[in-house]
Amino acid sequence: MPTGPDAQGLADRVAIRACLARYHRAVDRADEALLRSVYWPDATERHASFDGTADAFVEWGLKLRDSFEACAHQISNVMIDLRGDQAVTEALFTSLQRRRDPEAGLVVDHLCGRYLDLFEARNGEWRIARRLVVYDWFERRVPTPGRSPLLNGGRFPDDPLYAHLTRQGP
Repeated sequence: MPTGPDAQGLADRVAIRACLARYHRAVDRADEALLRSVYWPDATERHASFDGTADAFVEWGLKLRDSFEACAHQISNVMIDLRGDQAVTEALFTSLQRRRDPEAGLVVDHLCGRYLDLFEARNGEWRIARRLVVYDWFERRVPTPGRSPLLNGGRFPDDPLYAHLTRQGP
């Protein structure tokens, strides 16, 4: 088992990656408490047309999420530059969103971009202190009509994930 500064750096990177993964779970499941847990109370967010506090972003995002039938995010290529109790990160994301647009009707948006984050460790916990979302790709299409019977994902607390997390044993 490694010890010392290298082990701490590894642990810090794992904690930061876990925070990024929690963010996507929270957004996809519309889990407000989980979404709030990825930000420090004084954090800021610049995301699409939103520019403000993380607290206001959570409210904005959950209201926007009401127009979504489904969404799925993936994260990749996470680069972490540790700087003591701060870390500068770049993480690529892909997002598919099936939603009702007030002007275009039912659409599927495919977005790709990057999260440029400043993470801070406070009391041994890593969270986002500042985020800038950079969009590198956007494509919109008209989706297949109707809801596929294969779709069984949902929002907090109805998504199968929450029953899975409380299940004991195989």
